[in-house]
Amino acid sequence: MNNDIDFKAKTVVLLLRRVVGLVYQYSRLMLKEYGITSPQYVALKALANAEEPLSSVALSKQLKVTPANVTAIVDRLENKGYVKRTRKPHDRRTLQLELTETGAEFTSRLVDLMETKVIEQLLHLDPKDVDALLRTLEKLVNLMDQRGFEEAVFATEPEDVFRELDPNEG
Repeated sequence: MNNDIDFKAKTVVLLLRRVVGLVYQYSRLMLKEYGITSPQYVALKALANAEEPLSSVALSKQLKVTPANVTAIVDRLENKGYVKRTRKPHDRRTLQLELTETGAEFTSRLVDLMETKVIEQLLHLDPKDVDALLRTLEKLVNLMDQRGFEEAVFATEPEDVFRELDPNEG
């Protein structure tokens, strides 16, 4: 019984790495199509959906990344003319992040290629299977959050994931 659980746990990890690899592929496609990465896309969408400018700390919490990561993402978006940093009117020590006109227009045209594909595929499944998948993914995310995995980096390079799953690939 213990070997069966161990095998299944390792299979879950392997499949997670496969998902990470697929997300990486969609990120590369996003870069090719729009000239931005997936994290930049998510940051742009968060800023577009915000009712008011966000601090970098608020954006980092929303994106579930470190403030240092947000700084790097915002630096790149600012260099592209999509985001601007402004001082908060009543507290000049605090910077706020918001989209520029160019950034708002650009963001309104963006399509999340991965989201579109996943939704398209999920529509072909039985609703009970979608519900079960949702519950299982929520459990997995909660499990990983409890264990402090949120900012962990998988040791495997995305391209290696496919060789692990299919040694003939690559």
